[in-house]
Amino acid sequence: MVEQERNSSGNNEEPEASRLGMESVGDILRRVQRNRGGKFSGQTSPAQPSQETRAEECECDTCHEKFPGEVTTYYFTSPPAYAYGTGWREDFLSREVRSKECPKCRHAREEEDRRQEEEENEVHRVVIRAKWRKVCGLPSGLKCTRFDDFEPAYYRSPLKLCRDYAKNFNVGTPQGTPSLLMYSSEPGVGKTTLMVCIANYIIENWRGDPHDTTCPIRFESGPGLVRRIRATYNLGPDRDRHEREEDVYAELRGVKLLMLDDVGKEQPQSYRFTQEVYWYIIDERVKAGLPVVVSSKLEMTGPGSLEELMTVDAVDRLFGMCRGQRVNLGGTSYRKRKLIP
Repeated sequence: MVEQERNSSGNNEEPEASRLGMESVGDILRRVQRNRGGKFSGQTSPAQPSQETRAEECECDTCHEKFPGEVTTYYFTSPPAYAYGTGWREDFLSREVRSKECPKCRHAREEEDRRQEEEENEVHRVVIRAKWRKVCGLPSGLKCTRFDDFEPAYYRSPLKLCRDYAKNFNVGTPQGTPSLLMYSSEPGVGKTTLMVCIANYIIENWRGDPHDTTCPIRFESGPGLVRRIRATYNLGPDRDRHEREEDVYAELRGVKLLMLDDVGKEQPQSYRFTQEVYWYIIDERVKAGLPVVVSSKLEMTGPGSLEELMTVDAVDRLFGMCRGQRVNLGGTSYRKRKLIP
């Protein structure tokens, strides 16, 4: 009986806030949530503003001309606050955002931003191009050689073919680009010089992302490449600090344009080693869909030909990569005519 009386008396007792004519915090929060279309979960969350957008005439901050723009008004509900004398209340706030730039000024600003960004990118590209010339393996005496340095009447057709090849080479998408084979049985007719011109043209006309600094070209001489790979076979105790054979192949496999100069000047004791080297390189380039530029004094077939140096299969693939075309050079030595090394 005593317990029931206590419960009965407890149920009839009014809350302290109600007896004093005050609204409890819980009731206020529930009411605010109902006004927002939500349910009270016992925790408060930031009020999500509603917004209203309308078309209205605005003034440009740049040229101060009037133009048809948009005005967006955001409505906020401030958190409940207690004001002395008036009790708990919530205020409704708003913020207006107006269009501040007319279409003409916005277009001019965007164009100027793009121009400045391109100028900054070009400054970076100049540095990157200079770095590429140093690391790609170009012969030091020919690093500054350009197509314009050739006499127009000298090798007019080969010069045009090589220039067109360089123009059509896309550093961004090199896959599928045809390969190029330059042949001359005579020395000094410009095979190496034309290859350097191709490399320089591609580097100078590169307009790609300056944050991608991977050099797209690797220039190797045939004899130098063979010696470079042979050197990986005779490493001493400090072999971890030296280049490995796989490091060489990985570089030649993935570079966007591989240039092999003077292929055939090697003097191998056995063709077996050179055949393995060139077969692997050509095969990997075919699998990757990447081109190779080759210069040689050897015919493609017959005794002492590229077939003996590379294997028949490698030459067959190279011929297909070149789409069956070959740049033939001949005549008097360009070195003798120009008295250059």
